[in-house]
Formats: sequence, structure tokens, C-alpha cells
Amino acid sequence: MYVCRNCGYRSIKWLGRCPSCGQWDTFILESEESTSRSPERVPRPRRMMDVAVEAGSSPRRLKSGIDEWDRVLGGGIVPTSMVILGGDPGIGKSTMALQVSAGIHAPVLYVSAEEAPAQVARRARRLGLRVDDIHILAEHSADAIANLLRREHYSLVVVDSIQMMKVEGNPSYPGSVSQVRDATLLFQEVARSRNIAFLIIGHVTKSGEIAGPRAMEHMVDVVLYLEGDRKTDLRILRAYKNRYGSTDEIGLFVMKETGLQPIEDPHRLFVSPERGPRVGVARSVVMEGRRTIPVEVQALAVRTYYASPMRNTTGYDVRRLNMLLAVLEKHARIRLRNYDIFVNIVGGLKVSDWAVDSAVLMAIVSAFRGFPLDPEAVFIGEVGLTGDVLPVPSMDLRLREAERIGVRTAYANAEESDFEKGGIKILKITNIGELLSVCLE
Repeated sequence: MYVCRNCGYRSIKWLGRCPSCGQWDTFILESEESTSRSPERVPRPRRMMDVAVEAGSSPRRLKSGIDEWDRVLGGGIVPTSMVILGGDPGIGKSTMALQVSAGIHAPVLYVSAEEAPAQVARRARRLGLRVDDIHILAEHSADAIANLLRREHYSLVVVDSIQMMKVEGNPSYPGSVSQVRDATLLFQEVARSRNIAFLIIGHVTKSGEIAGPRAMEHMVDVVLYLEGDRKTDLRILRAYKNRYGSTDEIGLFVMKETGLQPIEDPHRLFVSPERGPRVGVARSVVMEGRRTIPVEVQALAVRTYYASPMRNTTGYDVRRLNMLLAVLEKHARIRLRNYDIFVNIVGGLKVSDWAVDSAVLMAIVSAFRGFPLDPEAVFIGEVGLTGDVLPVPSMDLRLREAERIGVRTAYANAEESDFEKGGIKILKITNIGELLSVCLE
């Protein structure tokens, strides 16, 4: 059978494009052996009221002591849960897994299928981790690991990585769709029966998805991605699925010689320490999940002598930038068609919160007109196609964070009543005309 590596679709012949997921060149040949029919088994259900559960509203969790990690998982790893951690090669997945293993202070089995035990031990010593409770095993057989776990108890099992696991009786090679699926199912059965939590490291494809069938992401309880550019030290941990908590939280880390270090105060990383007025610089407060992050927007406008001006962004959607430039030309009569426009979000953060629109717009106008903006002010608001500055959710949380970093004025479509403390002067702005006139004054 030919099986799609991306979604698991099966076909008796090779296809260039998968009819299920639409991906190209994903079909691989896998052998299938006929199996005898197992005897009929009749399960015995129980009454739900007879099922024993832990007291309290939430299950017990294994805390790693890494606040950013525990925040994303909703307080820690739940026993019997299956957590998969994906990310680009070299982004720090193994380092993160090793730090979590050393932080829970409970028996941990670290299955190293890619690296030699000496390499893992050398990394642990370099990071200065406490590894008294960690046992390491170099093994590729998922059946052998399952047999070990049925005899000995561990609170957490780290599998590095699932693409290297092989299930006996499956003729396919490790990393194939069927091998990844069967290994995940086997580990899931052991996790449920032995009350063990699994942290599985998975490689990602060129498109940024975890390699293997997409059904694997449905089988596990938590899907985490460690994101970042290897050219920078910033790493962002996101939860795309979490059966035991919210997917709105993110974890911020900086890669250093001592491992991934949590960022306690994002303001120091995403806002430059320069406090004086500067041309083309505006500040805002964005929401990443339920977390408020102050950001600094830098813009540059340079006259071009070519027919097509450049529109380059770092950390901001370039299509959103083109929309803002069209709004400026239509509703503010500011024509930038003969200017190259560059926009940068300081610190390497990729912003998807549209509340930063007004800050981007003001940074561009500041760079074009050559006047500096108030360094102790923030611009919070989504800019619509009609030129309106629209209100954004969680305004109270944004203003509290702005006050904490020393902001005195907020330009936003909000009322004074939106902020209980009243430590910040709120200038209500409803459209870009009001915004430009107030700032120019």
C-alpha cells in the first residue's frame, strides 16, 4: 500500500498529490502483512459514578519548576498524559526536555534513540542540571521500552524521538506512518495502565508540521511547538492542543550556554532601553494568548527611484502593512507610493495581534514626516479599512502592563472607566484623523 506521510491516506497505487490533504509527493510504499482475526472480546462498561477520580477541580500535575513551561501546560504535566514537543532541528527540543526532566524531582526515564548516552550526560553537566532521578536508556524498540515500563515505575518518560521508534511485527522502517502511529498507540496504552506521563519529541516537516500522520496529533493529549529563529536567541513555546488546560498561553525563553532561560520581564527584551524621543518609533502592548507583552515598533521611510517601492517587515504581516498604507493614502491624504517602507518589531517577536496597527501606522507617519513621538505613550487599537481606530479586547490588562513600565499616556478607543486605577491618561481616539491631529499638536 502507498501511504501519505502527512495524513495517512492509503492507496493501492502511487499518487503525486494526496486527494485527502492536498499535499504533493507525500506517498511512500509500505508493506502490510495479513493478520489472523482475533477472538471476539466483549468489553464490560462501568457506571460513571463508580469511577474513582482525584479530589479537587483539576488533576495532579508534575511541576518542572520552569514557570514558562508550567504556564503553557496549565500548571504542569498531568500523569497518564501524552505530550508531544515539536520544533525545527536545532531549536532546543532536547535541551528543553532534559531541563524539564531534571526539574520535576521524580523518577524519569530518558529514552535517547538519536544520541549516545554520553552525549546526553555531557549536555546535562554543561547545563548544570540535577540528574539524580534520571535514568537513561539507548533503545529503538518500542516493545522493549513498554515491557520495561510494565515492570518498573517512572513518573515521566521522555522519548527522543518518536521517529526513531520501531514496533516489532511492523515491517515498515522507523519514521514511517505506520511505525509512528503504532509506537504512539503502544506508549499511550502503557501511560494509561501504569499512570505514567510521556513527553515525546517529534521532528517537523518543511511545512512546519510534526512529521508522521496527522492522526498522531489527535491521539496525544498535548501538542507543543518550540518556535524561533536559530539566528536569534528568542524561543517561544506554544500549545496548539491541550486537553488539560488552555491553548492561550505562551512561554518565552532565551537560549543561552546554560540552556533555555525563562524570560520573566518581556519589557526588557522587546522594548529598547532608550527613553528619549526618536523619529519612527512607537510603542504598544499586544496580547499573546492571555499574556500582555510591551512591544516597540520601528519604521523607516526612504524615497525610492524605482517603479515598485519596497515593503519589508520583520515580525509584522506585510499584507497588513500594505493595507495600512492604503488607509493612510485614502483617509489621511498621505501618499507613500514613492517611498520604501520598512517596519521592524524589536526583539524578534512575531506579532499577530491587530492592536499594534495604530502603533505601526504612527511609526510610519513619524518616519515620513520626521517628527518624534512621545516615548512615554502607547498606541493601542486596530485600524479598519474606513480609517476608524477600533477598540480591542482586554484593554484593562494592556493598560496595567503599560503603567507598570512607566507609560503615562495611552492613545486608544477606550474610556477612563476601562482602567480602574486611572494612573494613565487615556486619550480617546476613534479614527486616524484624530490620532494624527493629536500627535501633531
